[in-house]
Amino acid sequence: MNKMRLWNSSFPSQNLFFDIDRMFEDFARPVVNEESRMRETQFKETDDAFLISVDMPGVKSEDLELSIDGRVLNLKATRKDHFADEESERRTLQTYSRRWTLPENVDEGALEAHLEDGILQLALPKKEKEEAKTIKIQSGPNRFFKKLLGGTK
Repeated sequence: MNKMRLWNSSFPSQNLFFDIDRMFEDFARPVVNEESRMRETQFKETDDAFLISVDMPGVKSEDLELSIDGRVLNLKATRKDHFADEESERRTLQTYSRRWTLPENVDEGALEAHLEDGILQLALPKKEKEEAKTIKIQSGPNRFFKKLLGGTK
């Protein structure tokens, strides 16, 4: 919506107020469009791992942050661009973040990440299946439960 602004020659700083007003209007506007927020993400499960592929065009590896908090995998990316021509100069900053809850059988310590040609590839190896444990069943007086329940020795 365009606002009509009156020019007042008796107040020379009006141009400054106009610039500040425009700055706050621009600040409230989203920096990135919806298309750049929705990165193409592909998932694949193999016998040994879960594979995630995320399109990250223009993002450098030093601008990526990958962390694990509990069973949550966090991805943060920042892309900085600088455009200049004879008439103007513009800088943009785009941020992207995504969180995935990992399955229980992911080996968090063996996660691998690789960025090449604007595609981030994540390999989340699966944990080895644990063998079922057999518990020996004892017979006779049960002293542990008697102690636990306050019985006599």
